[in-house]
Amino acid sequence: MGSYALQDMLRIRTMREDRSGKQLVVARRERDVAQVEVNRSEQKLEDFRSTKELRRNRLYDSVMKRLVKRETLENLRERVANIDEQEHLLEVALADAEHVLETKEENAEKARIRYVVDSKNKSKIEMHRSTWLEEEKKAQEHQDDNEMEEFAGNIRKMTNDDYDDFQ
Repeated sequence: MGSYALQDMLRIRTMREDRSGKQLVVARRERDVAQVEVNRSEQKLEDFRSTKELRRNRLYDSVMKRLVKRETLENLRERVANIDEQEHLLEVALADAEHVLETKEENAEKARIRYVVDSKNKSKIEMHRSTWLEEEKKAQEHQDDNEMEEFAGNIRKMTNDDYDDFQ
């Protein structure tokens, strides 16, 4: 039996499939990490919002029904503005995390498609190789049968010649 002519191509397609499979695993891990970050950002924002009004009320209560200086009121406004700014920063962080997640999901989908394509390409060569092996096996069996028939024919001829010699 001869060597398979497309063996090098099969080896290359196997390497491509392995590489794209590893890239798929990495892309899915990165997507999972990004999802965790989105969940963490959402939780931070939710926690902050749940205490936002309480913080504001504490600040307002500290000056209500009291005689305060203008400087104290300015300080109060800054602290209330800081609360709003913190919320905005948490919203921006969440939006950034969601954008990263979206990008990672797209990358994971592209990696999945690449893996499917590489797997199909490899399976095509493997199917061709299986067909080739079957044909090679049949050709070898046919050759063996021909050799057996030739050998059996020679034995019969020898047996007939030997039989003639004994008579």
